Amino acid sequence: MLSPEEAAVLISAKARRKLPSESAVELANLCGRLPLALSIVGAILASDPDLSASELAGELTQEEQRLAGLEHEEVAVRAAFERSYVRLSEFHAAAFRSAALNPSADLSAESAALLLNTDHLKAKRALRYLLNCHLLERSEFPGRWRMHDLVRLYAAELSRIVDTKESRDAAQTRLVSRLEHRAACAAEWINSHPRDQLTDGFENRTGAMEWLTAEASNLVASVAVSAELGKYDTSADLAASVASYLNNVADFPSSLSVLFTAMEAAKKSNDLSRLCGVYNNLGIAYNSMRKYRHAVRWFNKSVALAHSLKDHDQEARALINLSGALRDLIGVEASMEPLTRAMRIRGDYGEEGGFALTNLGISLREAGRFQEAEGVLRRALTVHARNGAKKAEASTLAQLGTTLMQRAEQEHSTPHLREGARYLNAAIAAYREVRDSQGEAMCYLNLGNAAILASDVKKALESYQVSLQIFRGVGDDHGQGIVLTAIGSALISTGEVERGHSALREAKRFLEQFHEPDRKRLIDQYLHNSGT
Repeated sequence: MLSPEEAAVLISAKARRKLPSESAVELANLCGRLPLALSIVGAILASDPDLSASELAGELTQEEQRLAGLEHEEVAVRAAFERSYVRLSEFHAAAFRSAALNPSADLSAESAALLLNTDHLKAKRALRYLLNCHLLERSEFPGRWRMHDLVRLYAAELSRIVDTKESRDAAQTRLVSRLEHRAACAAEWINSHPRDQLTDGFENRTGAMEWLTAEASNLVASVAVSAELGKYDTSADLAASVASYLNNVADFPSSLSVLFTAMEAAKKSNDLSRLCGVYNNLGIAYNSMRKYRHAVRWFNKSVALAHSLKDHDQEARALINLSGALRDLIGVEASMEPLTRAMRIRGDYGEEGGFALTNLGISLREAGRFQEAEGVLRRALTVHARNGAKKAEASTLAQLGTTLMQRAEQEHSTPHLREGARYLNAAIAAYREVRDSQGEAMCYLNLGNAAILASDVKKALESYQVSLQIFRGVGDDHGQGIVLTAIGSALISTGEVERGHSALREAKRFLEQFHEPDRKRLIDQYLHNSGT
């Protein structure tokens, strides 16, 4: 594969005319940046001066017609692939075709063994052989393989011709069933004490998170594959497991995609319990995106359905989540009624009780009742530690650290400030364990705020920069806006007015799309008071 720039240059050279850069890049991507495919596309354009690059890209957009479109005179991409394929043994040919049945282009030996219905060692050796034949590539993840997009189209085409639909469906069913089981095991490490997983799961949280990272593309695609196979329960359960990971890594488009697919699957199977869970998970995704009105809508649907099913655990869970969304949308008072209902259903004990206590602590903190909030959050921390709810533990540690920091500001207490910073650092470590980048970034922001209270602006700016880098990495505009506000005010306080103004204006641009009247007013005050 060539680089995007090299690929675009090759197409233009073969076309013997200057092409619009966007169209050239689009064509290069459709060709998978393979030199042979790029040369063919360039030759097609050279032979037909009236054909534009964008028109040709439109012709190649349909995957099932792409290989047919990559032919010119006696040269064809399909023919090049066929010369390699016909040299394969029957077993290696079957391995090649089965690789196209994998939900995404990234493939593990375990998945290949399930698709081929053979043992792990034979599958691994087959993949190694296909790699040496240049029909597979090495994946970015160790011990895994990738199939190039055009090769994958060719393999899928062959599979439809050679293999029966029954055998293809059986292979994919074996794989998605296994992925669903493993995803459930991995997801347990995020917010509960895992079951005995030593023989069939993951020995530790690091292993579970690494597996989720490597298999994420397959898990996302498997939700739709399961639904197409009519395995609606598998589709819904896969979505529930992978959505929590996707939210942690701020991949909200994928999270919403799998959840809406799961919602349709649950409706088709008339599984109201799973549907209730999907509604709740949709609320969580929208809440993480700060789209609180959407979140409230889905949480309310989950509460209503759980109540009708007399599913008290699910009802309490959705009420707790509803409380958090209402707090962010309307204010603390609006959050208390659903939270009270949830605690009446489940009390302070069990998993839902811990989440309820955390939410109660947040509401008390935001109401300025710091001492009460501290006591409640410490109780919540005990429950989460007992349940192994690592993400909830991270959130509670962060809230406790912030509470102590605010209490220190109110009471001018250095010990509380130091203790708050210790809890925030503990929260950062916990967020890293579950790959929650946004939570980690918020902790660095609050560590910066704690340093400001300690009159250490240099240390504050260091923490703010780490926070800003993380928010930028996950594309969180709101996070970037609030950190840049803090950076701007800190710079102005040290006399670096010009840099401070620049940060504040950038913050205002990021926050423009969000309902942040107080913060925007604060930015305007800083800009006005410091002479701009």
